[in-house]
Amino acid sequence: MIVVAGSSPLNDLVLIGEIEQLPSLYQRVLIPKAVHNELMRAQTPLAVRNWAASLPAWCAVRSVMTLPDIALDDLDPGEREAIQLAAEAGVDTVLTGRAGWAIRGCAPATPCYRNAGSPGAGSSKGTPQISRCLRAP
Repeated sequence: MIVVAGSSPLNDLVLIGEIEQLPSLYQRVLIPKAVHNELMRAQTPLAVRNWAASLPAWCAVRSVMTLPDIALDDLDPGEREAIQLAAEAGVDTVLTGRAGWAIRGCAPATPCYRNAGSPGAGSSKGTPQISRCLRAP
């Protein structure tokens, strides 16, 4: 299975020394360019920057080719690009560190996400609720 990853799960897995668990779970991990940029920022822990500077073979950085979806404006650039990249690549699972969020089971080319912590809940900024695309984690 191929997944798209946001910066938080990658950051956390590197810091706890468990990043090598990913290839045992997923065949390939795609990282949007915005996420890679977040991992390389000066304020990012050195261990994470070092990992991101020399990605393993099972991990690849990809640029998003589509224009930003205005429905995703309340997300940070990395989260937004992760959802867009998943839609472009036909990947149905995005690894994200946003507490209570799951992005999974989406039809190809359907960017979808929802607060999985409470059914029907979203951000006050109008987060899309596309529950038909979500399976609880």
